[in-house]
Amino acid sequence: MIQRFAALVLVAGLGTGLVLRIVAGRGRFGTFVVLAQLPVLFHVVTTGVVGFRAGVGTLATGLFLLGGLLIVLVAALLGRRLTHHRAWWAVCMPALAMALYLLAAVLPYGTAMRAADVRLDTAPLFGAILGVVFTVAALVPFVPRPASRQRTPRLPWQR
Repeated sequence: MIQRFAALVLVAGLGTGLVLRIVAGRGRFGTFVVLAQLPVLFHVVTTGVVGFRAGVGTLATGLFLLGGLLIVLVAALLGRRLTHHRAWWAVCMPALAMALYLLAAVLPYGTAMRAADVRLDTAPLFGAILGVVFTVAALVPFVPRPASRQRTPRLPWQR
């Protein structure tokens, strides 16, 4: 059931990306790469608010929020920078940001939450991961086609 839902989200993301490319054009690729970080940002804020309200240490919550927001910011800026030269890396940036965020921020913060006897629901994480799948799929139609011509080496007098 989860695989079917993920496949539906993937197809919906591809369709949405195709419509966005037609409506907005390829010139908005960088903007959409930055907006693709919103699912990760949603999970950072949701988890930080839940941890703060549950009484997890202020230092641990602050470090978690700072680290999560830093990961989102760096991924957004790096993804925007990569849109022209390394478009596939820009498309994968939300997924890479989510993986880094889960490893570097959520795992250490999870031990602080367990120490405070706080249990997180998996629905926000599931929603954030499906959001990342949707946004990555929506970015795929914006990638330019590869150059099909073969590059011949230039001779010194042709430079």
